[in-house]
Formats: sequence, structure tokens, C-alpha cells
Amino acid sequence: HGTIVGLLARVLDVTDSRAVALNLIRKVAQARADDPRVLASLSRALIYLGETDKAAYLAQRAVRLDPESAVAQEALGGVYYHQGQYRDSVE
Repeated sequence: HGTIVGLLARVLDVTDSRAVALNLIRKVAQARADDPRVLASLSRALIYLGETDKAAYLAQRAVRLDPESAVAQEALGGVYYHQGQYRDSVE
């Protein structure tokens, strides 16, 4: 699902619109609300956009949906890292 992040980066390049990218993230998150891999990818895209609180919500949801998912755990660790919660990011 790295393609989601790539697609959103391309949207930002073409439209130069953060609002458009955030709207796409919201729509995909609603459509795939039960897919932890998609939510984790969207979380990484939100980090790129500086939306760490929204990123945390999606990453935490991904982990709740699949606690064993390395992708979800990595996304949550990335959120913690970008929030300055370095100890939590490695746990």
C-alpha cells in the first residue's frame, strides 16, 4: 500500500493542494475502514502532511484491527517518533 502514499504525493505535486490530499485520505479511510494495511498507509501519508494527530488515530485503529500486523505497528511507531515520543516509538 505504499502506492497510496505515492498517489497522494503525486496529487500534491499536481494540484499543490493539501486540502485535496486530505480529502482523498478521508474518503479512502472511510471506504476501507476495516483494512489495517490501508489505514497504516494513510497514517504515513498524514505524517508527511504534518497531520500527526489524524495519523495517530488511523495507526491506532490499524493496530486495534490487527495487533499482530507489522505494517500497523510500524505506522504507529512512526507516529510516535514524529510526535517526539521516542520511547513509545520503539516499544
